[in-house]
Amino acid sequence: QIAFTSKKDGNWNVYVIDRFTKVITQMTSDVADEMAPSFDAQGKLAFASNKSGTYRLYQLDEKKSWNKL
Repeated sequence: QIAFTSKKDGNWNVYVIDRFTKVITQMTSDVADEMAPSFDAQGKLAFASNKSGTYRLYQLDEKKSWNKL
């Protein structure tokens, strides 16, 4: 999988594309801007978001919730 950001909906959101099927999944959707998505060694997705007013790091947990790191 490849994580990327796009501003196609008016603000920066995180997307993931499956490099084999070419299916794109939107991972974030809010009024904040999300940037710099990356997968860690275990395959967990993390990104920076300014949803708290300043940029902080977030990671997707097992419940599909975004947690501040």
